Amino acid sequence: MRRLLGAWCAVWLTLAAGCGGGELEPAPLAVGSETCAFCRMTVSQPDFASQIIAAGELPKFFDDLGCLNGYLTATSPGSAAAVIYVTDRRTKAWVRAERAVFSRVEALSTPMGSHLVAHASRESRDADADVAGGVAATLDDVVPVVWRAPEGGH
Repeated sequence: MRRLLGAWCAVWLTLAAGCGGGELEPAPLAVGSETCAFCRMTVSQPDFASQIIAAGELPKFFDDLGCLNGYLTATSPGSAAAVIYVTDRRTKAWVRAERAVFSRVEALSTPMGSHLVAHASRESRDADADVAGGVAATLDDVVPVVWRAPEGGH
C-alpha cells in the first residue's frame, strides 16, 4: 500500500508541475535506474543521455542521441508541447536540444553506436579533448523538425 501511495504521489507531482505554466525543466536522471525509452537499455552513461519532458507526462530518458532520434522519427509529438534536453558531454549539465552544439565523433564509443555527442556551446565542445577529431552535426541529425518548438515558443 505504501509503495502504491508513493507511486501515486510521484505521478501527481509530475502532473502538478506541468500545470505551473513555466518552462518545463529537465528531470533528474537516476543513472543505472532509468531505461531508454527506445532501446530499453539501462541509461548508465549520463554524458550521452537525453530526455523528453511534456506537461502531465513522466519524462522519457534515452541512453544515446541515436536512440532519441530513432524515437522521435518513429513517433509524432503529442498534443502537449514537449521540451527535449540533451546532456553536455563534458559538464553533464542538461541543455535544451535546440541550443546545443552537436558533433559526430567516430572514435568515441556511445552506448548504441551513434557516435553523436552534444555540448552546451562551442566553447564546451572545444574544451572536450575527446571530441577533437569529430565533425559538426546539426540539430537535424538529432531532432526532426516536427518535434521542434515554434519560434518564440516555450
